[in-house]
This record gives sequence, structure tokens and C-alpha cells, in this order.
Amino acid sequence: GVLSNRSGVGARATVTLLSGRKVHRHLTAGKGFGNTDSPTLHFGLADESTIDRMVVHWPSGIDQLLLAPAAHQRHAIIETGLRLQGEAVVGGDATLQFCGPPGEVALLLVGTASTELPLPAYGGILEVAPPFLLNLPLPLDLEGRIDVAFEIPNDPGLQGAVVYLQTWTR
Repeated sequence: GVLSNRSGVGARATVTLLSGRKVHRHLTAGKGFGNTDSPTLHFGLADESTIDRMVVHWPSGIDQLLLAPAAHQRHAIIETGLRLQGEAVVGGDATLQFCGPPGEVALLLVGTASTELPLPAYGGILEVAPPFLLNLPLPLDLEGRIDVAFEIPNDPGLQGAVVYLQTWTR
């Protein structure tokens, strides 16, 4: 965890296999006296060998999507994504919190229609093509974080507007 606790305790993960079968796991710690739970989530795939996707629901509220992670391997997953702190109201202030691998660069794409943002292809590759309102690189600090505070203009034309955000690290 980056915004969540470092050990990721409380994270819930779901693996969806190509067959459509889903396997759920929840990372816990200390369910009894003198007990220590493994920090590794194990997903029993039986005889299936291909994972379609994995979604990690972090305690911070971030949902992280991993496309086609390799099966039968151990993966170290670092909490990566963004969340809004504050309320997005016209004329107000809000903060976007980004997190990811320490020292990496988070790329933020902003658009006013969901069709403007690229959809991920399998293997986790994002095809990036305009039009966007904003394409902003944000260097993450040594803890893997950056907070971007902004003021929402006091423009009545923005009332009820929807802004789509997408971020990833490169």
C-alpha cells in the first residue's frame, strides 16, 4: 500500500479467469491469539492457466486493475491510482491524490467524454491518442505519492459537468 497501510491489510482482490470464473481473496492480519497471517494472497486456479484480469480494492478506496497478469507466479503489487479528496463543487477547492511506485511518473489524462480516454488493451498496454483536455506528467515522490490541489473555477457553465480522469505510471 501507498495511500493505504504499507502491508495492504484490508485489501480485497478478485481474479477473473478466461472461463469467467472469479476467485476472491481478502488480506487480513492476526485472526487469533499468537496468529500471523501470510501477506501473500494465493489464488487457486485449478487446471486453468490464464488470468483475464485482477482487480484490487485497496482500503484507501482505490480500485486497481491489472490486465492479464501471468499465472503461477508471485507478483508484488504496489497500490497505484488516484482519489479525490474534498468535494468537487463549482468555485471550491479539491485535491487529487496520486500513488504508485516510488520515483515513477504518473500520467494524468483528463477528458469531458469517456470516449476521449484510451481503453486498455490486454497485457496492460494503453494506447494514447488525442483529443484530451489535459495530458499531465506528475513525478511521484520517494514514498510514491503526489497531491495536486486545484480550484474549480466559479463558472456556472461547469455545474453538472462530468470530467473523466485516467492515470497510470510509466
